[in-house]
Formats: sequence, C-alpha cells, structure tokens
Amino acid sequence: MPHVILNGPTTVEDIWLAYAPLEVVEQGNRYKSEGAYLSADKKELLVRSLVIERGYRKTFFVRIHVREDGLLHIGLDALHQPDKSDGVKRLLGLYAWKIMLSEPEMAVTSTNIESFLKDPA
Repeated sequence: MPHVILNGPTTVEDIWLAYAPLEVVEQGNRYKSEGAYLSADKKELLVRSLVIERGYRKTFFVRIHVREDGLLHIGLDALHQPDKSDGVKRLLGLYAWKIMLSEPEMAVTSTNIESFLKDPA
C-alpha cells in the first residue's frame, strides 16, 4: 500500500486548519483535493481526492492520521481504494510535499513511494 510517514511538530489539526485546495496538472494528469474532514478526536483527517490519469477519473479519500508512535501517516483510506497507479502515488507525494513545505521541520521517516515525493512541475 503506498504511504508516506512523516516526523515533526505538525499535527493533524494543524494540517486541517491550514488546508487549502490543491490542484496540480503534470504531464497531462490532474491532481486535486476537494475537501478535508477532521475527526472529532482531531487525530485523523480524510481528504476527498481526485486523480485524472490518461483520461480516467479516480475519486477516493486519502487518510492522514497520527500513529500510536506519534508519527504522521499519509495513505489511502481503507474504504473505496483506487488502483495504486502512479497517479495515485503522485497525489500522496504531493500531499506530503505540501505538508513539508508548510513546516520545514517535518521529515520523511519512511515511504514506499520516494520517487513521487517532489515539487510539482
């Protein structure tokens, strides 16, 4: 399962408070966030997401949550998972990039999509 794990001072609530819609077009693919929903305990954020890749539209939720060890996990929500295509991995990478851009002390601890973690073109 594609994921990024971050370590640093930013909380899920901070991400939600700073949320601004994301829309990026790269190499004919479109990546977009369409809303963010914070859980009552403020430890989990669901981001309604859209990827249009080679003309195919995929809508799904990205789950950002605090793990038991205190690290921030960015991954796909277990319900309604799309195919783990390069476009889906790139969107997760864009979310991680945006979080790290807003908080320079955030750092990647672990990921299986390293090549997708970069600035938008």
